[in-house]
Amino acid sequence: MKKFNLWGFIFVSFVCLVVVFVLLTGEEKTTTTGASKPSRLYDEYNCEDFETWQQAQEVFESAGGVENDVHHLDRDNDNIPYESLL
Repeated sequence: MKKFNLWGFIFVSFVCLVVVFVLLTGEEKTTTTGASKPSRLYDEYNCEDFETWQQAQEVFESAGGVENDVHHLDRDNDNIPYESLL
């Protein structure tokens, strides 16, 4: 019976750690676009979401720039997102 209680404690502790990790990694960031969205979402923004190039640049840089262009804002990998907004 004591083994079961020990394994139950370990399981509950593990679940709690996973929940804390998920909550901490889902931290929200606010951009000048006024959007408060988790930065980890994939392909969340498009050109139509920005009024200025500066707004696109800020989102691009906050996601990690060329090395982590999860929103595909810089299709030609020249570190300048949406040149059409310039």
